[in-house]
Amino acid sequence: MIYTIYQKVVEKSGGALMSKIGKKLIRQAAFICILGLFFSILVCAAVLFPALKDNMATDSQNITSQITTRVDNTLSNIRSFGLELSDIILPEIFEDYDSKSKDAAYQAEIKLKLNNYIAPFNNIYGIGVTMNDGDVFKSILLDTGNELEQPKLREWYHMAQTTDNYEGFSGPVMSDGYYGESTMISYYYTAFSLPDSTSGSILLRFNMNDLIHSMEQSNSSFQEFVWTDGNFEPFYQSDRHDNIDRCLEKKEMSYLNAEDLESEGIITASLLNCSWHLFTYVSYSKLLGGDNTYLVLLILFAIFYILLSVLLMIPVISRLVRPIRNLTVEMQRSTGDSLNTVSVAKTNDEIEELCRQFNSLTLRLEANIRQIIKDRKEKEEMKYNLLIAQMDPHFIYNTMNTVTYLARRSGAKDIVEINTAFIKMLKDKLRIEDVEIFDSLVQEIKIIEAYCVIQKYKYQNRVVLEWDIDSAAKGLKVPKSILQPLVENAYYHGISMKEDEEGKIKITVRQTENRIHIRVKDNGAGIPSQELELLNRHDWSKSKTRKGKGIGLSNIYKRLSYIYDGRIEMSFESKPDIETVVSISFPKHSEFSREDLC
Repeated sequence: MIYTIYQKVVEKSGGALMSKIGKKLIRQAAFICILGLFFSILVCAAVLFPALKDNMATDSQNITSQITTRVDNTLSNIRSFGLELSDIILPEIFEDYDSKSKDAAYQAEIKLKLNNYIAPFNNIYGIGVTMNDGDVFKSILLDTGNELEQPKLREWYHMAQTTDNYEGFSGPVMSDGYYGESTMISYYYTAFSLPDSTSGSILLRFNMNDLIHSMEQSNSSFQEFVWTDGNFEPFYQSDRHDNIDRCLEKKEMSYLNAEDLESEGIITASLLNCSWHLFTYVSYSKLLGGDNTYLVLLILFAIFYILLSVLLMIPVISRLVRPIRNLTVEMQRSTGDSLNTVSVAKTNDEIEELCRQFNSLTLRLEANIRQIIKDRKEKEEMKYNLLIAQMDPHFIYNTMNTVTYLARRSGAKDIVEINTAFIKMLKDKLRIEDVEIFDSLVQEIKIIEAYCVIQKYKYQNRVVLEWDIDSAAKGLKVPKSILQPLVENAYYHGISMKEDEEGKIKITVRQTENRIHIRVKDNGAGIPSQELELLNRHDWSKSKTRKGKGIGLSNIYKRLSYIYDGRIEMSFESKPDIETVVSISFPKHSEFSREDLC
């Protein structure tokens, strides 16, 4: 039905069914409507809901206060009973205490009077009177309870006895009742003084079952409730009390006539005169669940608002996207082998500008294609010239083989050895087809050994080459032509400056978990301090004394930086006339970041 209305609206607006961009705009417009409506509801909720929450909290607190008031009244009656005992009854009962305190018949008489006095009170189970001289008088049912042996009550009773003029209630505990049933028992303690200066304390044991029953009937308004003593230890609670438990864990709150407005409901706390606390919980869903009429009307209004907004936007969007649809058709005609410009739509907006930009892009693209064709031809010419240029090193290689043959026939062993070493190096350089960046460390060692064969004739065997390489490191892959330039640098700029001394070059290779460390040390002339500072700053433009022959230090540093994306280290150490150390460090081949170049 909605789609039929949509078709009629579009046809009346003068267009076919909506294009892809039109449908997208409709969806986005609908989304904006929904989002706007949602934020409007949020604003209303932000204004109205706090007041509603306050009213809910007040109602919940009032109900809780009514319950605690009833409990307070009951406990106040027990307190009044204790005061009546202290001020009126006990002076009459203990009138002859000084003269008959040790008489057994007198003690039995007092016990009977205490028992008769509490008989009319259903919720008081017993009376205990403790004189300061140690005499104790109890009613019959007080002897049946052993609750004071429980650690919590024993601690309370000891505190009450050792505190001057103490008056208060203990926390309730479960007890085996006189008739066998389970009973909730609590105690009340107060001190007293008689006219003859005799003093002591009164202990009342009373039953809370009737009080708990009335509490359960009143708590039908709540989903959870928990009664706690003065230390916030629960002594009676509903079957479910998860939300209140989370509230009780926040020990920083006082809960004195306070309310904790949780996101899912209301928790109220009330303090009784006896230091007990009542916590109640009711969820907002229960409070608001009575009447959903307004919520249903709000949802229906939102749906109607969104549908009306979308239907009104369809003809407007259809007229807006028609030039775009026409432009798309013309652009599709420009695909393929032919690049044609499109007619410019006179809309005086971004669509007209888009047509002009497309025509400009088409012209530039056509020019770029012609340039690419031209560059491709030039590249083919360069490749042809490179193949011709490879003939020169091969000619040198073949010529050196001829020299070696003639020298061997003439018996010139030194020329044969130098030439053979040079051929090995030249052969490695002539691996034109092998465009890999890396080579094995073993191959690099062979190149250096061949190079040192040549140099031993120049330096008359006064240079010693020493290797210090982990056996496991010999199988590593390292960038090509890294070690040989470093050794060449040690010969030409270190050892050659000290002609009368024996030279020594030590090459150390180590590997860590993910890096390779190479160290080349020579005992040559060293590096001046200013030049050493330039080298450690990698300022190759100003460094002159450490430039290599052919591939120099600058070339090594730049190649490694390119290969490993800057994750390299290259440092120089030198002591004039003593030694020079060049150290480089770079990731292992498995950590290489440009493997696509291999």
